[in-house]
Amino acid sequence: MTDAEAVAQAQLDIVLRVLEMLGDFLRRIDRGLPLSPQEISREDLESDSDVTSEIHRAIQCALADHVDPLIAGLRAASIYKVVVVEPESGKRARRPRKDRRKKKAD
Repeated sequence: MTDAEAVAQAQLDIVLRVLEMLGDFLRRIDRGLPLSPQEISREDLESDSDVTSEIHRAIQCALADHVDPLIAGLRAASIYKVVVVEPESGKRARRPRKDRRKKKAD
């Protein structure tokens, strides 16, 4: 691994920590806001949306569609390693190494 690659992976690790804090903060906002009557009653679901429902929807969509996939993709890049395998023919072959660490639970 080159120095530039090592620096880039270290920088990605910092960005990941910030994104994880952002995700945690959004989840706290979502959990801290009680369900609206519209979200509790199926009959009210067809009426116009209220502020609480929109906040819940926006946060949950942002996490599921953007923040969580972004964290997963950047984490994979930040821990990616190339393993050099010596085949019997004497030529060097490169094989990507998978990370075996467990993901942090939400």
